[in-house]
Amino acid sequence: MPRASTNASTAADYYDSTDTEAFYRLCWGGSDIHIGRYDTGRESVAEGSAAMTRHLLGLAGFREGDRVLDIACGFGGTLAQLAGIGCRAAGMDISQVCVAQARRALAAAGLAEDIPVSRGDFHDIESAPGVWDGLVCQESIIHSSDRSRVFDEAHRVLRPGGIFAVSDILATDGADPELIAAAFDRLGVHEFATRGDYEAMARKAGFASITQRNDARISRRITPSWPTRCHRRPRGSPRTPPKESPPALATGVRPSRGDMSPGPAWCFASPEPTKTDM
Repeated sequence: MPRASTNASTAADYYDSTDTEAFYRLCWGGSDIHIGRYDTGRESVAEGSAAMTRHLLGLAGFREGDRVLDIACGFGGTLAQLAGIGCRAAGMDISQVCVAQARRALAAAGLAEDIPVSRGDFHDIESAPGVWDGLVCQESIIHSSDRSRVFDEAHRVLRPGGIFAVSDILATDGADPELIAAAFDRLGVHEFATRGDYEAMARKAGFASITQRNDARISRRITPSWPTRCHRRPRGSPRTPPKESPPALATGVRPSRGDMSPGPAWCFASPEPTKTDM
């Protein structure tokens, strides 16, 4: 049975446009084209964005030798940082412009031969099941018209115990759509999602969310912050999504009403596999 179509071509058109490419290249000034983390408030946008990538990779706990795929690699900044950790990294992006920019950035860093970058759609990742130790996706699932499918695909290609590290732009529960429409419209997004929505998608796909960090230093100089998440595929779990969500424990602070704000810190833990699972 054919799978439903997505809006991948719309997202590609957005990032392939001359105006969008120039905006990120000139305003961000680096190869990390996402919201940043600011420790002193004196960092440039490029420095803050690179710091945010380090923050996310630190939460994920990727180690030397890990196979890590960035499923929306943008201009390649995360790939370079993964190489710095010693990971065996690869990248993909729906935008041909981003793929070209990432390849140029990696070539300038002497990493072109070590890190393959290709055009690809995170709704249908071209990979065998269960082969990656980690996946990264920064502020990109927001563009999807079928976000659950992205989580399902991530779970499919990760090995049991692998990590899916995610950051994205989210609306708070009870937000007034009129307050956030302008911010989302610029990205071509018309369907909003909350932390709870992503939590439910990840759990339905078979993940146990292990970390979410509330950090006021993220993007205070640009726009209100949003949460960072790492989802772990339970060891011994099936490669297909389970019929029921795994048990989970959540702790955190309920967000205040508003448009976009920092998320709570929480941890979802999936039980270790029993001997019968092995």
